[in-house]
Amino acid sequence: MTKSVLNLYLGYEAGQRVYRRGEGSTIRSVLWMCDLRGFSSLSDRIPLEFLIAVLNDYFEAVTGPIHAHGGEVLKFIGDAVLGIFRIRDDRDVATIC
Repeated sequence: MTKSVLNLYLGYEAGQRVYRRGEGSTIRSVLWMCDLRGFSSLSDRIPLEFLIAVLNDYFEAVTGPIHAHGGEVLKFIGDAVLGIFRIRDDRDVATIC
């Protein structure tokens, strides 16, 4: 259960590292965050069922490319998405930058 909670809140790789307490290491990574522009005003103007459909489409459009490029979604925060891309070697840096 502890592993599942850590993976949920920290992401799989970071969760596994935290679970192995006492072992320290550095994770080179890029954190990425985005949100849906104008979401607050949109949520005031459209019916809830349409708003949910918009969010579902938006999250699908954002998370698909994150996973396709080796990233991991860490959190959904309202209409925001927090992702992480691990940097394993210098080729990763060139790809991300």
